[in-house]
Amino acid sequence: MKPLKLTMCAFGSYAGEEVLDFAKLGENGLYLITGETGSGKTTIFDAISYALFGTASGRARNSYKMLRSDYAERRAKTYVELTFSSRGNLYAIRRDIIPHIARKTGEVTSCTDSVALTLSDGTVISRNRDADAKILDVIGLDRDQFAQIVMIAQNDFLRFLQSGTDDRVKILRRIFGTGALKFFQEILKIKAREKDEQRKALLRDFQKYELDPYKREEQFAQWERQVKADESAFQEIDANLNANEEKTKIFAAQIAVAERIAKTFTDLAAQRKALDEHISKQDEMNAVSEQKVRGETALRKIMPFAEKAGEADKALVSASSEFEKAKTDEREAERILTGARKTLADLPPLDSAQEAFDNLRVLWEQTENRLKKLAELKADYDGIVQKQTKFDALNTELAEIEKTILALPSVGEAQAAFDGLKSKLAALTGKQIILGKLQGGFAAILVKQNELAKEQSEFESLTEQYRSARAKYDEMYELFLRGQAGVLSATLATGKPCPVCGSTEHPAPAIPPAEDVSASKLKKLNDDAEKVKGKLDHKAAACASAQTETATLAERLLHDSTELFDGASLQTIGVLLTDSTEQVSAAVSESVAKKKSDEKALSELILQTENTARRKEELTPQGAALQAEIATQKIRFLKDLREFLPNAGFDTAGADLEKLLAETKSSSEKLTEKKNKDQSSLATIKNNFDNAAQALAESELKLVSARILADERESRVKEREILAAAARNSYQGVLAENGFADAESYAAALITEEELAALTKAAAGYAENGKLIRREIARLESETADKAEVDLEKLNSHADELKQNTGKLRAERDETKARLDNTARILKELKRSAASLVKIEKEYAALKGLSDTANGRLDFETYTQTAYFERVLRAANLRLKVMSQNRYVLLRRQEGGDGRKRTGLEIEVADSYTGRSRSANSLSGGESFMASLSLALGLSDVVQQTAGGIHLDAMFIDEGFGSLDAEVLELSVRTLSDMAGGSRIVGIISHVLELRERIDKQVRVDKTPGGSKIRLVV
Repeated sequence: MKPLKLTMCAFGSYAGEEVLDFAKLGENGLYLITGETGSGKTTIFDAISYALFGTASGRARNSYKMLRSDYAERRAKTYVELTFSSRGNLYAIRRDIIPHIARKTGEVTSCTDSVALTLSDGTVISRNRDADAKILDVIGLDRDQFAQIVMIAQNDFLRFLQSGTDDRVKILRRIFGTGALKFFQEILKIKAREKDEQRKALLRDFQKYELDPYKREEQFAQWERQVKADESAFQEIDANLNANEEKTKIFAAQIAVAERIAKTFTDLAAQRKALDEHISKQDEMNAVSEQKVRGETALRKIMPFAEKAGEADKALVSASSEFEKAKTDEREAERILTGARKTLADLPPLDSAQEAFDNLRVLWEQTENRLKKLAELKADYDGIVQKQTKFDALNTELAEIEKTILALPSVGEAQAAFDGLKSKLAALTGKQIILGKLQGGFAAILVKQNELAKEQSEFESLTEQYRSARAKYDEMYELFLRGQAGVLSATLATGKPCPVCGSTEHPAPAIPPAEDVSASKLKKLNDDAEKVKGKLDHKAAACASAQTETATLAERLLHDSTELFDGASLQTIGVLLTDSTEQVSAAVSESVAKKKSDEKALSELILQTENTARRKEELTPQGAALQAEIATQKIRFLKDLREFLPNAGFDTAGADLEKLLAETKSSSEKLTEKKNKDQSSLATIKNNFDNAAQALAESELKLVSARILADERESRVKEREILAAAARNSYQGVLAENGFADAESYAAALITEEELAALTKAAAGYAENGKLIRREIARLESETADKAEVDLEKLNSHADELKQNTGKLRAERDETKARLDNTARILKELKRSAASLVKIEKEYAALKGLSDTANGRLDFETYTQTAYFERVLRAANLRLKVMSQNRYVLLRRQEGGDGRKRTGLEIEVADSYTGRSRSANSLSGGESFMASLSLALGLSDVVQQTAGGIHLDAMFIDEGFGSLDAEVLELSVRTLSDMAGGSRIVGIISHVLELRERIDKQVRVDKTPGGSKIRLVV
């Protein structure tokens, strides 16, 4: 793809239409886009990218509101049009940004865009989606690929060099189309996950029934035994239910017969009552029949003649009215025709007025052209004066900078003083840290002493508790021993030997003690005492431990504080630590404040020194360039001005121009006023003549039409009179023939078709209803002749008992069947799941191993991309070696540091000066630019080699050259020039002055208060 012509209107920093003809820059070579900061250099790249892809070259400028020019008038059209060639064919594409403006506020509320892509055969594509697809097909790159390979935006320039493997994988995926491998990896991951889900689902089937899938056979056998038992029980219940249902059917038949007989007796009584009501309506139906006969005669025999007579009278009245209107229209048409002939005859001649206006317009156009040229000269003069003012201000600023440089203090002396302060602060901080540690140790000792006192207090309390518990036990044990004789005497009986003395006589047995002293109670007291004893022993150990720890901490603290407090004791060190800490903290705070103040002053001094030097370096060449530019523009301006004032000089040019402009503007205004007035008069004359001629023709046509219409309507009136008389005679004859004295009696008898149908239906329905009732009575009497009514209540009671029994049996059967079906279903499902589990676990193991391999740290896609990536690095190193003078070589790192991250596309730089490799992120600004530029060129080479349909005839680079020294800048320009030596063009954006001197072909962007302008320097 090679751009040939770019047109921008109300786009970015350009208010009006600006045209950039790339063809004038030649078929190949290097050209520079230069201008002031903010003038709109990058906007040219934005326009090319927007025309091709609908987005700007930089992602930060992609909203429609940012692309539309703030300098443009509110309703100005915003568009970009690009003509370009690709593979020998010409294409043109135009995109318009359409603002939507609120009616009330006049503000732009939103924007949309439109596109028109003209192909080499003249076909135009106007749908965004189709145009984008065709651009992708023609160029072979999408927007992201284009931004990485062809048009490298300022913010995206270092992204490929400094990104990691994950970001480079995405970039190379778009460029080399390795997405299919990524898709394959994802498919493997998804398949393994799906197979694992299937395996887990099968395991959940077993977990749902709390069954170990690997010990399932025992449970399967138990469920099979239960299935057989439930099948036997189900058959027995089902047989009982069938017998009960047969009895139910017999009772149901008997009840149906009884209900039918009862209904027959009820229907007979109802029909006899209906017959009595029918007979009572006979007189009413006779009157209905008489009304029907007379109404039918009026409706069918007389009404057609009455309607025909009425319609004939109406037609006669209508025809008479239309005839009178036609005569009135004829008289009005004759009057209008006479007026139109008079108006046309009174109009003035047209040819002389047209000739005078044409002469005036020629004079006005000459004056307008003169005024336009003078206005352009005034704008050029103002621009030169503005630049002269800027040049004077620049010289003044340079003089002030020289004074500032001489007045600034020495940075070296300030740095030395600051370094001494930092050393002092470091020593104080170290002492503060030591004191903090000692204070921490002393605080720990105090904590331990408090803990020891607490432990000792608790030990004394437990000692007292143990003594009390042991005393209670000893007292109870003594009572227990004394009471054993009384306990034994309770078991003695006369004639039975004593277990102690053997006597069978017991004359004075011992009396049992008043208090119950059992062995269990004694044991409980002993257990309580032992529990307290255990706590006492534990607490004694804790006291000993705390005492040892306290002594150890004290010994360590005194040893560590010897350097600061030699001879101090544990009783005095606390006070010493507090006093020393306060003193050192105060000194540190004072030093920190002074360091902060001095550091700020040093930074400001360094920044001021660097800014002043940098500003001087920037202003010196700017002043020289501005001085040369002013001289050139003055020569061109005076040449153009002397076409109007042959002896004009620049010193008096402003006043001379003002005078010429005022005179020419006055003449133009007078001529414009007269032209507008004469043009309006001429238009009025033309309009009056056309209107009069048209009115005459229309009047003549209307008169002819009115006369014809009046004749037609007079004939129609005579016809309607004859027809109306005949219709009235027929109507009077029919009335007499059918027994009606006059029209009033006819009207009284007349009924509608609906009323006639209702009367007919009522008469017929009455007769038919009587027949039906009598016939139904005869039938019902025949059916009940030999029958008697049955006791339905008794039959229904027996049926309900059978129904309840049937319900119980059915519920029992359903419960058994549900349990049987559920057990059989579970057994069947789990057997099927067991068979599937064996198969799926084998498949899952194979898939998981393959997925883990494909999606590891060096996955399939990244592995494939390493081959492309190494080719890119080899191509990039051909340029980088030249630009870095054989110092740097880009390498692909073979091993990654973080085992958790994907690796394979990391870049490191081999430095021939050190003989070692290091990260690409460690390069300086200028070195990073060289490496990034080399990568971009290498990527472009490899894309064209690997994608046969892509041929890149152009490359655009936005900024970055300002970070290069003179020698490296020369090597970079030479590299780009060699690259553009064939049929390729290379455009770069930069404000670096050396490039303006080095590159002959230039696109200069001039910033003005009303928007930027483009100039070509070839």
